[in-house]
Amino acid sequence: MTAPPVPDVPEGTRLYLRAGEWRAGQGTPAAGYLDLRVLRVYGNPIGGRVWVRGHHIECVWPDGDCTAPWCVEAQVSVAAIRANVDGKQ
Repeated sequence: MTAPPVPDVPEGTRLYLRAGEWRAGQGTPAAGYLDLRVLRVYGNPIGGRVWVRGHHIECVWPDGDCTAPWCVEAQVSVAAIRANVDGKQ
């Protein structure tokens, strides 16, 4: 059985992720939510997750002061990405 493909996620897409739908850096399960704007989704799904780089929502407000190429890199559930892209989350 093959895993479902990762949906196309345009740059700037907002992802609202709940606890359990994402992992920080080296795979540490996250206990809270993460609200971000996507820069890039990359890598092949491993264990139902792919890498996402982006910015916290606060960084992209008109008065945001983040100058980093990205400030968030997380392993995100493909199912959660799909739910966000499909407008179900």
